[in-house]
Amino acid sequence: MARYRQPPRTRRGGDRCRAEMRWLPRDSRRRGRTPAPRRGGRRRPRQRRKAAVVKPVLRGRADEMSRVLSLLRRVEQTGQGAAVFVRGEPGIGKTALLDTVVAQASRLGFTIGFGKAEEQNQIAPMAPLLAALRFGSRPLLSAEAFADLAPLYRQKLWLVDRLAGVLEEHAMRSPLLIAVDDVQWADRLSVFALRTLPVRLADVPVVWMLSSRTDPAGTAEKVHAAVRTDIPVEVVDLQPLAASDVELVARDRLGAPPGERLVRLLQGANGVPYLAVELIDAMCVEAGPAGDDAATGGQELPAPFVTGLRGRLHSLPEEVRRVLAVGAVLGRSFRIDDAAALLDGASTEDVIRWLEQAMRAGVLGTDKDRIVFRHDLVRQAVYADVPHPMRTMLHRAAAELLLTTGDDPVEAAPHLLVSAVKNDRRAVDILHRAAAALRTLAPMTAADLIVAALALLPRWDNLSLRLGEEAIDILGEAHRTREAMALGDDLLENHLSNEDTARIQGRLAWLLWSLGRPDEMCARIEAALALNGLSPRTRRHLLSLHALALSRGRDLVRAKQVSVKVLEEAGRSGDRSAEALALRARADIALTEGRVSAALEQFSLLRSTGRSFDVGEIMTLLLVDEYDSASRLILLSRRSADDTGTSYQIPGLLFAQAVLDFRKGRLDESSTGFAALMALGDGPQHVFQKAAKVVMARIALHRGDLRIARELCGAVNWDVTGEPPEPRQVIMWGRILLAEGKPDEAIRLVLHHRILDDFRIGFRGSEQPAGIPEWIVEFTEAAAASGHHDVAVRMARLLRCYAERNPNSHLISGLADQAEGLTTDDVGLLRRGLEGIKHSRRRLLEAGAWERVGYALLRRGDKAEATQMLETAGDAFQNLGALGDVRRVQHAMQATGLRRRRWTSAGERPLSGWEALTDTEQRVARLVGAGHSNRSAAGELMLSPNTIAAHLRTIFRKLEINSRVQLANKLRDDRQSAG
Repeated sequence: MARYRQPPRTRRGGDRCRAEMRWLPRDSRRRGRTPAPRRGGRRRPRQRRKAAVVKPVLRGRADEMSRVLSLLRRVEQTGQGAAVFVRGEPGIGKTALLDTVVAQASRLGFTIGFGKAEEQNQIAPMAPLLAALRFGSRPLLSAEAFADLAPLYRQKLWLVDRLAGVLEEHAMRSPLLIAVDDVQWADRLSVFALRTLPVRLADVPVVWMLSSRTDPAGTAEKVHAAVRTDIPVEVVDLQPLAASDVELVARDRLGAPPGERLVRLLQGANGVPYLAVELIDAMCVEAGPAGDDAATGGQELPAPFVTGLRGRLHSLPEEVRRVLAVGAVLGRSFRIDDAAALLDGASTEDVIRWLEQAMRAGVLGTDKDRIVFRHDLVRQAVYADVPHPMRTMLHRAAAELLLTTGDDPVEAAPHLLVSAVKNDRRAVDILHRAAAALRTLAPMTAADLIVAALALLPRWDNLSLRLGEEAIDILGEAHRTREAMALGDDLLENHLSNEDTARIQGRLAWLLWSLGRPDEMCARIEAALALNGLSPRTRRHLLSLHALALSRGRDLVRAKQVSVKVLEEAGRSGDRSAEALALRARADIALTEGRVSAALEQFSLLRSTGRSFDVGEIMTLLLVDEYDSASRLILLSRRSADDTGTSYQIPGLLFAQAVLDFRKGRLDESSTGFAALMALGDGPQHVFQKAAKVVMARIALHRGDLRIARELCGAVNWDVTGEPPEPRQVIMWGRILLAEGKPDEAIRLVLHHRILDDFRIGFRGSEQPAGIPEWIVEFTEAAAASGHHDVAVRMARLLRCYAERNPNSHLISGLADQAEGLTTDDVGLLRRGLEGIKHSRRRLLEAGAWERVGYALLRRGDKAEATQMLETAGDAFQNLGALGDVRRVQHAMQATGLRRRRWTSAGERPLSGWEALTDTEQRVARLVGAGHSNRSAAGELMLSPNTIAAHLRTIFRKLEINSRVQLANKLRDDRQSAG
């Protein structure tokens, strides 16, 4: 009798060649391969015989099929992407609907990708989606392209970007249908891709069809929420079949009308297709090959259905139940050889014989060279029926088998998560290796794995300390900062050496830096530096972190002293890491002091250490109007990222480009850039997304849309007892109050949150990673107008101090002149400030400066020149698309009785049509209309593919079209009309 194989105590077998894409589950890697030749004498399992061979028909789903096929035809005609979400309870027929749609779509000329998420493969990144792209004899992703993705598997954004390029090129030749079954079990990276790719590919004919169990908070709903505003969406909620449809299902499977008794029994299926089919097939088994009793109804209810599915399983021989238990542990699909390997004393021939019995009982089926459970409910029932000790033993044996045959810790990890025990060193090692493999691609999963590994070790174990330090880093990368801090503090409660304590405090200090809590960071570092016996390297690292923390505080003299000391020690020892941190600290010190040129010198030295371009350097260049240098750095950084495949720079570069466009007054281009950034989804880029929302709110204000500005900014709580809002959020909400005509309330808000109490916030608070305090001019004007003269003077002095520290910046000097002119109502100072701002090419600020001079002239009674100044400001705002600012100037002129005109200059851009497109959008439209892909158009225009995709969405909206096909047709028609 076959027994379960016990997990080996030691690893058996030598090293074997790893698959290049080892991070995929083995069934995904094998998909599409030719099955290995059959060994002599080995029988393959046969499909169980049905009562009649009748072509299956999808019953009771005519309306659902009509809706989906109508969407497919519409996509084929328009070239626009779309999505279908199929929802329903287990057994309701989701997979059957997908299979039928796939077959019909293939006949319509769609190229198909079909994958399925597996409950036990949620740890394997991108498994269901990549399996879909490798589906069939002519997969969307060729073997060569599949192999080319290997170097990118650690770069999430780059991987999805490359997949978007592959799908875009295919879709330009024929429409695509990408179907993924059981999305509720998809891994995190697949979910990220499914939330991102449909939006990125909205302009090409790609239909995404996703099925899932009904769950209002589930994965499919998250994908639906992410794509529903960008592409047409069809939601198909599958309901139980009508009784007449169930009878038709029985007729199809039996080849004859069902008997009265069977019809009555089918009522117990409650319209669930899976249960109905199981009942019908069970009666076929009871009736024998002829199936006559099944058709007529038989004498009694068949035993396999009387006690339900579990009764059917218990009616099978013990050996068959054993092999089913092994299969349930291995997953929904498994190989015969793997099942045989986990059964001691069983030959492959025995296992095949037992599998044939399970097939005849309707429990199993086949899929190419693999055995599959006919439904997930079947596998779950089998799995639940395995006693817990036996289940644990099988999981451990499965893990050892996977390691022996493939040496892939990622595949073995799910089995170890449910089978490892305390102080299981081998399980700890494998989970640790799996976390390391997934650290960059799927940091959340990696964090789960390393935390699980750490939980297996006792606190006193030396390995616990080393693993705990790594877990702190991985949790931080996964943005689970609170868990990381709690873990670090827990480790510090052990009896550690001073060196270990200092090292952990350094890690926690770095987390505090990312949270923007420099004071707490200082406290931890100073406690660590007070310890005796630290190694020189650890001490240098702590000192460099200390300099960084002090750079955001009030004691900048001390910050400089510490940074100088670190640079001296790093230079003597050759410690480039400490040197780089110290230089970054010195750049931050300079920015905190408002010395922009000095900060740029430190950034230049930082790059000389071999570090890549820093987004902070690009933003700092923008402070002194170095737009050309900033553009050059963005381009060089983008090329470097493209060459090396490093995607962590993408969010920062998108943010920097969008801010550059905003500063130059290109509101449409800036909005498009921020939209591309927001389309990246959640993840490491969230810091830039938070900053982007602030600038997007400013753009909304300029355009006069207060509702959108409020939504983007989020309300600021006046309660100072809770978590304080960020300074930039307070300043932005103050701007909203100013736009609502509430200057007094805006000033009180700034004072309430003590924005001016901290000198550095004036220089760093409005935008991140570095800002310019033009907000001070706006609030100085509001303070002067609302009776807060002392506050206005205080703000003007702060800005004058900033100008003195940056004597080469025309912009900063101009802003300081305007602020001071507002406090003294000095038209001469306001005019001088206007001239300084003109040199900066900040067109929005220039228009605002014209406006302030106009109001000052009004207060002096010079209406003629005031009218000229305000009309100049209005024209400038109009040409920039700042309609909210235009309305403000118009209302001010009307309130003072000035004769005015509505600004309808030649530069005004209509809301729709070709003339509504910006210059950049027109260039993008011509390239894409001529057949360029997003990637090739990005290369021509020196933009990112993400930005091209965002531009296309704006182009389609303005031209009132939905796809590249319609764009190409419109351009062709326009050329013919012009010719």
